[in-house]
Amino acid sequence: SSNQLYAILGAALFMIICGSLNGTSSSTFSREGAQFWLSRVIPVAPREQAAAKFLHSYIIARLGVVTASAVAAIVLHLKAVHLAAAAGLALVAGVLLTAVGMIIDLARPLLDWTNPQKAIKQNLNVLLAMLADIGILTALFFGVRALIKAKLAANVVLGALFVGLAALAALSYRVLLKFADKRYPEIEI
Repeated sequence: SSNQLYAILGAALFMIICGSLNGTSSSTFSREGAQFWLSRVIPVAPREQAAAKFLHSYIIARLGVVTASAVAAIVLHLKAVHLAAAAGLALVAGVLLTAVGMIIDLARPLLDWTNPQKAIKQNLNVLLAMLADIGILTALFFGVRALIKAKLAANVVLGALFVGLAALAALSYRVLLKFADKRYPEIEI
């Protein structure tokens, strides 16, 4: 039924918010501060470093999704299949939002700080990433709304959303890795 579709989408949104709307990915490079020079001199390619940093941020996002899944299961009484669909959407969206946050931080890292809290709490990149996340989620909302108005079946809407998110996630991850190779040598400490 359409109520199940809305429950899945609502649960997925809740999981995305709990998992991905934080300052972890958008302060990844900034948290290194004056020690960023070590990242430039170690014998590990920038793309490999970015991939490892991505994995760290994404694990934190996954923890948020797992916690939110437990809450959604208790509060919304979703069937296991619906909960799995919502979690799948949230996990794929987490890849996209994590990569976008890291790209923003890599574009303009805040490396000049004396208090580590400044790297997160006073970092404009965190705000910019949250605004980007809200923009992405808003665009997804309008896309899903258009699919629902077209009277497509719930499975088709969910499938199209998943495929679209997966494509955007793969693209954003590839852009992050290429951008890391280009940007690392340009960053001045």
